[in-house]
Amino acid sequence: MTNDIKFENSVHMTGYVGKNPEFTVFESKNRRARFSIAVSQPVGRGQQPKKPMWLDIEAWNEVADKVQSATFGKGSLVTVFGSLAPNYWEQTIGEVTIERQKVKVKLNHLEIIAPKSSAAETSPPQSTSVPESDPVHESAPAHETAPVHESAPVHETAPVEEAAQFRTTRARRTAKTA
Repeated sequence: MTNDIKFENSVHMTGYVGKNPEFTVFESKNRRARFSIAVSQPVGRGQQPKKPMWLDIEAWNEVADKVQSATFGKGSLVTVFGSLAPNYWEQTIGEVTIERQKVKVKLNHLEIIAPKSSAAETSPPQSTSVPESDPVHESAPAHETAPVHESAPVHETAPVEEAAQFRTTRARRTAKTA
């Protein structure tokens, strides 16, 4: 019976962008876009809201290009669709070697629900060009490099509108009766 269950590494979350996306072009011509979003954590009725959970979002090549051309920035409400991507490395502290891990979201598709127009208009995209040997993430080791042939797939069922694959949607209001 358990053989019939299919497991899929797929996530989608809605949250607020923490800072404008950062773009990097490596010597290998691979392109990366990174940003983070704050996602609310569910709480029980009558409980105080918890601090938001921050998720690192990373897009590569064609998807990174679409992130760069999309109009969103710090404070925008977005929904991200992608998969969880672990990053493993070893850290030596004194004579002890510790295996470390950090999970990020590899972006396949992005929906901009409520753009923060002032953030998108006043801050130009941040873009850098770095050698392939630079770190992929601040907390990751310096020996980690960008993928050579990896290209993040575009979400095939997503409608094509703005910025080739990304679309802007308006927040929906629903009337609730008490």
